[in-house]
Amino acid sequence: MESSASGHLEKTLKNFPVIYRSTLTPLQVLDCVSYFSTGRGVGRRFTLAKPSLACRVLSDQQGKMKHHHDAHAKSREMAGCNGVLPRDHQTSQKRQFGIVLERTAPCSYRVQIDDGQVWRRHADDVLMNSPNSNTTNQEAVQAETEGTVT
Repeated sequence: MESSASGHLEKTLKNFPVIYRSTLTPLQVLDCVSYFSTGRGVGRRFTLAKPSLACRVLSDQQGKMKHHHDAHAKSREMAGCNGVLPRDHQTSQKRQFGIVLERTAPCSYRVQIDDGQVWRRHADDVLMNSPNSNTTNQEAVQAETEGTVT
């Protein structure tokens, strides 16, 4: 009986550090409960003093993406535009001169062309006719139909 008791005691003493290390402390339990209930751990003084590096990296990346997007983004606002060149999908001409009547969706407009027809076109299919250009509207349409750029 003594040999089995001493064997059990030796086995218990051998496993003691493993059991001790795998047991959670009350603070670790609080962290786990807080993480699963709120999605974040318990804040401590050090976490408040030094913000997360991941948040800073994410903010920097978003700032860079916005800067690059804004550098090449086109304005799609044509509601107050008098002269536009909508794409003509019905005839051999590529574009016709027209006037924007209203905005029907975030990227869609109703355009009235010279002969009185009203077309609904996506913003990608409508070119704004710049008021400071030297060419007239009909010359711009003719030049694009022929494939030359003015």
